[in-house]
Amino acid sequence: MTKPVYEDYAKLIARIAWRFVCCYGFEIDELMSEGYIVFSRCVDNWQAKQGCFSTYLYANVQGRFKYLLRSKDRKQPSREYVDGVTPDNSPGPEWRVVFKRSLQELSADAQFCIKVIWDTPAELYGWIIDEKTHPMITIKLLSRYLNKSIGWPYSKIGKCFDEIRQVL
Repeated sequence: MTKPVYEDYAKLIARIAWRFVCCYGFEIDELMSEGYIVFSRCVDNWQAKQGCFSTYLYANVQGRFKYLLRSKDRKQPSREYVDGVTPDNSPGPEWRVVFKRSLQELSADAQFCIKVIWDTPAELYGWIIDEKTHPMITIKLLSRYLNKSIGWPYSKIGKCFDEIRQVL
């Protein structure tokens, strides 16, 4: 059996890396370098009887990226990045004034929900990392956090989300 070649698996590593870039604010070059190191280790340690190499590589790369996320004090992506606004197409100051006024119209509970999203607590980060399908803040995940950690009833959480949808 021939040894796997990096070029054959670079897209797989890039796909995993891109997800961590978008969700957690890593640098793509940093993750691609880490991915290459993991690939090299996987080539040395993989045995055909363990299964498909791509599965083995995927699990190891994802595990390494999650380790990096937990071990380093990562900054959350800026609010402009999260909102889909990059420095190239950033809105003018009038947009920010309108947005700020809209936030001020929300109740204190709804403002607290938005603050939780922007200042994601470490406990919520842990839940995000544990998500199997989409490692990001979802309404379901935020609801679970507000219910279990803050003690809000689901009816109150639902009212806050409805209010946020109406105002924004």
